[in-house]
Amino acid sequence: MSHPKSVSKHLKSLNVSGYGGFIPFSSDPELGQGVYEVYLDGCALNIFEKGVVIKFEGKSVGILYSDILNITSHLSAAVFSQASATQNVNISIPLEIHLSEGVVVFEVQLLIYSRVLIILNDMRQSLKK
Repeated sequence: MSHPKSVSKHLKSLNVSGYGGFIPFSSDPELGQGVYEVYLDGCALNIFEKGVVIKFEGKSVGILYSDILNITSHLSAAVFSQASATQNVNISIPLEIHLSEGVVVFEVQLLIYSRVLIILNDMRQSLKK
């Protein structure tokens, strides 16, 4: 299974930090081989070769990277200022995945936000090549 080098680097970083784990022997007919599961607040993000599955409250939403129109980040200087002012990095920020039929929004912890965003964007871009 192949994915961009930057994705491997960020997945290893998440794994070492305890924010998820590699998916052993998992595949989906539409999404391909399972790669990694990221533990989020109240849900999990399963990363596959061709898409992601967001699991929350006993439900799952599968999304192909090719169906993603845009990924909107809400990470800003204000978020870092708030975390610094309150001395609390245990905050979560919304991440939006825009599809033609709607928007999927889930919360990602500040400490892993940029890594999750990079992984999603890089996996999406790698399929366009």
